[in-house]
Amino acid sequence: MTGYKEGIREALPIMVGYVPLGLAAGLLLKQAGLSVLQIGLMSMLVFGGSSQFATAALLMNEASFMDILLMIILLNSRQMLFTSSLAKYLKEAPLFKTLLLCQCTTDESYAMNMFQFEKAEKGEGQRSVDNGLWVACLTYTTWCVSTIVGALLGGIIAGPEAVMNYVLTAMFIGLLIPQLKTRLIVMIAGLSGLLALALAPFLPTGVNIMLCTLVSSYLGYWLEKRRMRHLRGKRRNL
Repeated sequence: MTGYKEGIREALPIMVGYVPLGLAAGLLLKQAGLSVLQIGLMSMLVFGGSSQFATAALLMNEASFMDILLMIILLNSRQMLFTSSLAKYLKEAPLFKTLLLCQCTTDESYAMNMFQFEKAEKGEGQRSVDNGLWVACLTYTTWCVSTIVGALLGGIIAGPEAVMNYVLTAMFIGLLIPQLKTRLIVMIAGLSGLLALALAPFLPTGVNIMLCTLVSSYLGYWLEKRRMRHLRGKRRNL
């Protein structure tokens, strides 16, 4: 593949951020009971930071296999929207490159690639599928290696379960805070948390998390759709 210099330069900030998160994910999954091989395969096949952290939480709470599977599918379903929006830039790309890019795409690499593809579309520089592949594959490799190293460390460093639960909670808070960029997201996050607390005495942990995720996701979608319709109406009136 060509374009490796641009790909490395663009991927480097993402890779630096993935290392501590990957180490933490591997460590927590190991403490939750998965083997190093299972953690490595999960990173390579699932490749979803949020779903892997959620899996660790569900395993620590003894959730069923079906609860974990449905949660992973739900959390990773957004990747279909990401890769489908990239499709218009990949029409001339070979099929194997398209498939590889789709497998290795995450929120961060998607944001970087979409930004660069849109710049190229406006005539501000050039962008090829190889540039995007370097970004996606480098971040993918960094995550996989980091989680495996974290799993190996987890076999050496054994933390008390109570402490690991606090670490997991702190990690989710750390993942949530950077996403709180608008009042809508803050409101949805708050409502989701309150709903989870209200349902906790009545539902198993896995079912509770899935239900709250579904409800908050649909509510966010409905409110955003309503906001966009309102904005379009104002533009027509102008």
